[in-house]
Amino acid sequence: MRKYITLFAAALLLSSCIPVQDFGGYWNRGTVDSSLLGKWPAKNSQDYELVTERKGVYYIDEVKKGRKQPEDGMVAKTLYAGKYTFLMLKDPKSDINVGIARYKIKHRTLQFYALSTKAMSIFLKKKYPNVKNIQILKCKKCFFNGSLVIHTLDKSVYTVLKNIPDTKKFWMPDGEL
Repeated sequence: MRKYITLFAAALLLSSCIPVQDFGGYWNRGTVDSSLLGKWPAKNSQDYELVTERKGVYYIDEVKKGRKQPEDGMVAKTLYAGKYTFLMLKDPKSDINVGIARYKIKHRTLQFYALSTKAMSIFLKKKYPNVKNIQILKCKKCFFNGSLVIHTLDKSVYTVLKNIPDTKKFWMPDGEL
């Protein structure tokens, strides 16, 4: 249960993030996109995200105005799924998977996208009814009722991810740096 609480707390902090319990073999397939490296300033702030690379893994740290040391953030790798790029995120202290977040870089702006749970629910029922490792949580008493979660990132889930339509019905801009 603690694992689920950690995953969902991180998902709240990263609203674009789809919780993933197990990256399966896809963590090892992840890469480093050199265009992500560097400082990513927050809009209307002197704070920024600092993305560095060590041994094939991103380290994403938050640097706040007036602090000499960055706050520990996440470790990540890029996953390419068809025309999409996702950050696979982990907590560096516990090595617990956090999730995936779709991103695009355009004109030195890092744009994140949130996936519509409603559109995704219909898409899964219609196109991928037999894929069991990705689902919409249904628990009326749960705070996260209606959230999309990936249990194990396997070949079938990867196929779903790369085939999600690239439309505003599915993907909404959800923050940028």
